[in-house]
Parts: sequence; structure tokens; C-alpha cells
Amino acid sequence: IGQARSEPGEDVMEQPQMARLDAMNKQVRKLAQDLEASGRVDDASAVYWGLADFPSLTSITLPNGQTRFVGYVDSMTDPTAEAYRRHAILLNTKAPKLLIDKTRVSNGWPRTGISNAKEGQAYLKAFEELATGPLKEGVIPRDYMVAIYQALRWGTPEQACDLIQRAYLFEPFVMTLKEFVWFSESLADQRKKLNLPPQPCVVAGLTAP
Repeated sequence: IGQARSEPGEDVMEQPQMARLDAMNKQVRKLAQDLEASGRVDDASAVYWGLADFPSLTSITLPNGQTRFVGYVDSMTDPTAEAYRRHAILLNTKAPKLLIDKTRVSNGWPRTGISNAKEGQAYLKAFEELATGPLKEGVIPRDYMVAIYQALRWGTPEQACDLIQRAYLFEPFVMTLKEFVWFSESLADQRKKLNLPPQPCVVAGLTAP
């Protein structure tokens, strides 16, 4: 695949630069399709995920039939880019972060955002399947942090404390002292709202109220 570097003095809004980007976009899309067709689904997944953030263009057709590029598309709001991300998620079989999303999407939950107990529990279920399965070493600290937030909001105090302890064992620097204090206070609040007696959550000698 060729380069889309700007030539000296060339504006990124000029037609030659935009045409090169469009050509590269098509090349990358074909690469993703070819990888998928050949059964290399994880490679295809990685390319589709990258393709979602690849500069894409808007164009118009002139009266003479020629195409003129008129601007760039915001990948965060572009439906095509989102379709690439979802397809990358569904193809993926190895990247734990995408596998968590795959479980959620496959069950009809949104790819991003958790707004109710069912979605929160769905995330926790998907996280547990990965964190205790063969790919557990690929789970990243951020996944633990998200799981703790969901347990504090939609789970039980015991579940939240267990995740805090496991997160520390997984990676001691997974959370800052400030975050640990916040989790501790949230855990105490959760127990209070559930009319449960105070109970410490001990993490490597540090005690949460």
C-alpha cells in the first residue's frame, strides 16, 4: 500500500492529496476483505478496526461526470466507520477487549456505553469469562477498572471487593491511591444503600472501609 504523504507545499484539502487518500482507503478496504475471505479473521479484524479511523472523504459528481472531493468525514460519527468497528468486533477471536464487546454486541447490547443493570451485568459476565479463561493474560488493566465500576453500580459489594482485590493482584499499579480511596468510599456507600453492615475490603494490607 502506498503512502499518502503530502508533497512539499501541498494542502491536504487539494484534490491530489485527497485522491491519494481515497485510493489508499480503497486499498485498505480490499485488504480487509481479502483477509476475511481467506479465513484470516483476526488479521481482517485488525485491518477493519484501523480502517474505521482511516481518513475517508465526501465527494460530489460534477456535471461532466467527474468526481470532486469536498471534505473529510469524522470517523467518530460516520456510520460506515462504526460498521467497520462492529464488523471487526464480530470477526475477532483473540483480542480480549474486543471479545468483551463481541459478547455484548452478540447479545444485542450497545458496543459502547452502559446505562442499565442488564447491560452492566452483561459486561461483568463477558469480563469474567475472559478474566478466568485461556486469554486472561490478554485482559488489560482498564478492563478491570471498568468491571469494578459496573460491580459498584450494578453488582454486589462482595463482587466489587473481589474485583478490586483481583485487579491489584493482576497489576499492582492498576489504580492510583486516589482511585483506591474513591473505590473504598463507593464500596462503603454501596453497602450502606443495601442496608448491609460495614465490612472491610483488604487489598495487600490496605483496608477499604
